[in-house]
Amino acid sequence: MREKLQLIMKHLRQGSLQKMWKQTIWIYQYGRRYWKSMILYTLLGVMGSCVSLASSLISKDLVDIITGHQTGRLMNIVEIPQEDYSQDHAVKLFEKQHKTSGIGLTMKDLSYTYHSGTEVFAHASMEAYPHEIIALVGPSGEGKTTMLRLILSLLRAQSGEFQICAGSDHNQKLNMSPSTRKLFSYVPQGNTMFSGTIAENMRNVKPDTTDEEIIEALKLSCA
Repeated sequence: MREKLQLIMKHLRQGSLQKMWKQTIWIYQYGRRYWKSMILYTLLGVMGSCVSLASSLISKDLVDIITGHQTGRLMNIVEIPQEDYSQDHAVKLFEKQHKTSGIGLTMKDLSYTYHSGTEVFAHASMEAYPHEIIALVGPSGEGKTTMLRLILSLLRAQSGEFQICAGSDHNQKLNMSPSTRKLFSYVPQGNTMFSGTIAENMRNVKPDTTDEEIIEALKLSCA
């Protein structure tokens, strides 16, 4: 009985070995015949994986750059110091008292230097009164735009005096501030508008203005 089992096992081993040998021969012959195609397909697969990986990395970098840039801009907006409108009531009274005679402005020994160290004004003085036409003339970079920003209180001078004054009595003065900004009209070179209607754009300067005042202002500006 033991011998018979050994014989059966021997045949099984031989059959399995033969089968494995045939499979090996077939794989060898297939590989020998189609080895170029197999290498080509392998290379294409590797190249496809590399392209996908590179695309994902590039996309991620672009998203990071764009997101980082937008986040930086939002942080800059958030960090802008809040403007002081505590003089709103005083400015409203000043405007009411001197609306007929007009309002001028005076600047004395004013100095302003940008954070970069560029000095724009050093002890500058200027006066502008009602019914006068004042022109700021000069090449680019001489401070014309900076002067407008100082008048609108978008910038604050490091030293000196900058005030509005009554047209009839120049000694009646009020310091420049974000509250005095509404006393000035600014007509830029471009025609940029915010989203919304013309009336909504006009009320960005004076929220309580009436429709009649808006129409009158548009007619005066030939809009």
